[in-house]
Amino acid sequence: MPTDRVQQMSKIITKTDERMAQQLAKVEDGDPKRANMLNLARTFKKSWLDLAEALTEVDKKQLWKGWGFPSLESYTKNELHLKPSTVTKLLASFRYLRGAAPSVLQRVREKNNSPIPSMKVVNFVAKAVDRGAADQSTITEMTKAAFDEGVPAEVLSKRYKKVAFPVEKDSEDILQKQLIRVAKKLTALLAHPDLPLPHQTATDLETSLARLLEDMDGKKEADDKAVAN
Repeated sequence: MPTDRVQQMSKIITKTDERMAQQLAKVEDGDPKRANMLNLARTFKKSWLDLAEALTEVDKKQLWKGWGFPSLESYTKNELHLKPSTVTKLLASFRYLRGAAPSVLQRVREKNNSPIPSMKVVNFVAKAVDRGAADQSTITEMTKAAFDEGVPAEVLSKRYKKVAFPVEKDSEDILQKQLIRVAKKLTALLAHPDLPLPHQTATDLETSLARLLEDMDGKKEADDKAVAN
């Protein structure tokens, strides 16, 4: 990168940091949580997980309202100087880890020097799981490589992109797998004792889901026979 471009970017970063430092000085005595958010945003490239967890709380409790902002986006853009796309990735990555890989969060909290997977790594794994194209053994292998072995996103992509994100010719098969996975999840949820639905509605849904799974299973058998012949 040309020297003048580097200097220009440094000035921009410095000015942004100065504005954030000034805001921090205004709020640090009266609002520790708001001050903490500013501190985390200033250093989030080194501690994205801390910022993501704090942002999740801000979003859930709508703390930005008490700080005078009309929305989370307005708060993160104007006070934390974060792009909406960055905020979306931060929240999605943390929520994925919390739901699918809580051991990673526990390890990071218990060991200060524990490696933190990058947002790109978490995003790759989350999208691969959501896509549903790879089988469970591949997902398990990928997750271990990403979260236990510290394999970077570029290497994960090289290893698993073809199987996790196949070309569009296999889109029908992928959609079928996604439908089956979602139907099974909904069926499991319908069995919850505190389900907030009328009994008849739950029964009708359960019947429809059972029929869907039966149809998908029949289609798979037919496709397998067609391939064999």
